[in-house]
Amino acid sequence: MRRLMPTGYKIPFFVMQRPSSSMHPHSEEFDYLRRTFDRSNSEQTLKNGSKILHIPFDSEHKSTPAAGHRLDNRDHVFQALLRYYLSQNQYSNKYIFNTLQAPDTQVDENRHFHFSLFTPDAEPARDIIILLHGLNEKSWDKYLPWARSLVALTGKSVLLFPTAFHMDRTPKAWSDPRLMSRVAKERRELFPDASEISFANAAISHRLQFAPERFLLSGLQTFHDIQKLTKKIRAGKYPQISSDASIDFFAYSIGAMLGQVLLMSDPKKLFSDSRLFMFAGGASLNLMNPVSRAIMDRNAFASINEFYGKLLDQENSASLFDTQIDAFKYFKSLLHDERMQVAVRRNRFKQIGKRIMAVPLKHDKVIPPQHVRTTGQGRHGKSLWICKTLDAPFPYSHEDPFPLSREQSLVNAQFNKVMYLAADHLGKS
Repeated sequence: MRRLMPTGYKIPFFVMQRPSSSMHPHSEEFDYLRRTFDRSNSEQTLKNGSKILHIPFDSEHKSTPAAGHRLDNRDHVFQALLRYYLSQNQYSNKYIFNTLQAPDTQVDENRHFHFSLFTPDAEPARDIIILLHGLNEKSWDKYLPWARSLVALTGKSVLLFPTAFHMDRTPKAWSDPRLMSRVAKERRELFPDASEISFANAAISHRLQFAPERFLLSGLQTFHDIQKLTKKIRAGKYPQISSDASIDFFAYSIGAMLGQVLLMSDPKKLFSDSRLFMFAGGASLNLMNPVSRAIMDRNAFASINEFYGKLLDQENSASLFDTQIDAFKYFKSLLHDERMQVAVRRNRFKQIGKRIMAVPLKHDKVIPPQHVRTTGQGRHGKSLWICKTLDAPFPYSHEDPFPLSREQSLVNAQFNKVMYLAADHLGKS
């Protein structure tokens, strides 16, 4: 049975009030937590007595490229052109394509990593919120104040779980600005008109342009990882987390798609009570525009659109990716807002929509609010989930919704407003 709040937890007075800029000074929290967060320590105590635990995890799901989509299965002209390109571009060859030639299972960083648990006290976590991050993220810095605020507002513990081939699940070279600047230089020579190429997006752009199936494989691996995590929690394998802890999700950007698939497919009834809060996310893939110097370039996104457009028309395609039929069915229903799978999406959201809240941002160019609403609409335009669009009185972006460079009293107020909405939704029974 779900609890409104953990037993013995007293709701802070400010949770019941309108958010103000004095609740959680976002900039101060960001600076403090960025300096403090250290995964080399298994346990950290913060200045208010709360804890951060860093817990090892092994991913066992053996995701493999779909038949016919591996690099070594492409036609002879493609192979010849790729060999020529790599012979002339040593950094792209060494740091990106070497990992694409081998199965993802051979990348140790992706298989063995730590997740972090923010908890209000030293007791085992009685209820948890799993935080799912955005695409092409390599650092948790941005999310640390989010986690700590959710702990303060709900009394629940917040678990930061990295998506496959993101955060510290990537080869170390992908987070090295010097090496990735050289990869970006080589990519700009290949696509001189793509002004959005940067050292930050060069690795994922190369990877997803030449092997777009890895976008799905990364999501599926994380989907199976979270199943494994939940099963281990239920079996009492983590002394840091109660075996009967409620499990909810705070999902940002593309993390919302993963959160949706988890609740829609509900593998083995693991998430039949779970709630999902989607911040700046929730649109179908065809309605997103992730072309950005921080996310991916336009050539990579064009490759993804082409690949998944064709996937929609393939029957029995789940078998190509060696995954659960339901998970793949619901993933396909989130690829396009109008294609044949729209009925699958609508029917499922009618059943679970009360447990989902979307909070898009008015001026978000990557995942615009009208596209979030479209994805969550029924046949006659009725919203199948809770949706509340927010704006802010300062310039912001999808990638940086709480900019540190702006007037901090306004940013703090906006930050608290979002976290208040999340706490209100995720704190309910």
